[in-house]
Amino acid sequence: MLSIGAGATDTIIQFGRIGDVVRLSNGHVVVAVGSDARWFDADGRHVRTGTRNGSGPGEIQGPILSLTRMAGDSVAATEMRGGQFKHVVLSPSGEFVRETRVDPEKLGRLGDWGECFVSVLPDLSMVRCEVTPSEREGGPNPGPGLLRRLRRLVHVSSNLDARHNLGYDIGLEQYGLNVGTSTYFVRHPFHARTHVAYGGTPMRIAIVTNPPYALEVWTASGVLERIIRRRDGRRSPSSIELDWAREQLIASERRYNPKMVDRVVTDVPTPDSLPAAVDLLMSSEGDILLQRFHVDSTIFDVFDARGAYVRELRFPSGFRPLHIADGYFTGIRVDVDDIPLVEVYQFRR
Repeated sequence: MLSIGAGATDTIIQFGRIGDVVRLSNGHVVVAVGSDARWFDADGRHVRTGTRNGSGPGEIQGPILSLTRMAGDSVAATEMRGGQFKHVVLSPSGEFVRETRVDPEKLGRLGDWGECFVSVLPDLSMVRCEVTPSEREGGPNPGPGLLRRLRRLVHVSSNLDARHNLGYDIGLEQYGLNVGTSTYFVRHPFHARTHVAYGGTPMRIAIVTNPPYALEVWTASGVLERIIRRRDGRRSPSSIELDWAREQLIASERRYNPKMVDRVVTDVPTPDSLPAAVDLLMSSEGDILLQRFHVDSTIFDVFDARGAYVRELRFPSGFRPLHIADGYFTGIRVDVDDIPLVEVYQFRR
């Protein structure tokens, strides 16, 4: 339905790195680029930029962490600096409405928070993770081998007066190698991680904690409603996928630590199966989309709000959906020249 950025000469429509995108009910699309929240109309024309770089009211210093579509099509642009959060709320047309700073002391009284991706819900409540006891106590180096940190996921109310325990986050799976007296950690392309999504009315929070295909659906008050499983959710990698993973691993180390290439190739074991999920989305109607691992295509399992399997959905090559609402997928597609484009696709039920 819409593609923004292809062949653009205006710098406001040229995207180097896109942080997030949301589509509003009137067809306008908001794109987070650095500290900018850029508004585009339904034809892809730039309307205004709702935020600017700075530390004053309505300004954001660092990259926007996420965009959240709120009730009435207001949009919250969230930044995190030094572990502290600020939500800049903008009107449906991109005008500054207010900003909310999350009180770090009140937030700290609700939990000892770890570093993992933070989900900001439409009421400005958040899903966060707590540090493990060993992390809290400054435990010893975990040493060589597979590292998985099990952290509790928690829904924190917007007014910071309540918390509700959800499932668990395993962090980013990594493999440790001894290098002298320290440990060097490597991420294999087949390593798993936890994914969190939210949507529906009333709000539900979906969590898939790899490696198994076990998709949990929670209420915001911390009640587990269902677990969706798929028997063949994990599978062994093919020879093509093994070759691809080796190339990715070598390329990554050559870029960041060329001295470790040989060690990584010989000492980091290849996981015996692929992760069950590489992405998770939830629509405004409560549908859940779980992306399975594929090297050359974007394939999702679709479940309805009751947890029933609907169908397999294949997206155009290179397209990554980030927002689902009102019968539209909005996301990012990287073209053959590695240029990110913002695109909107319509779907029918």
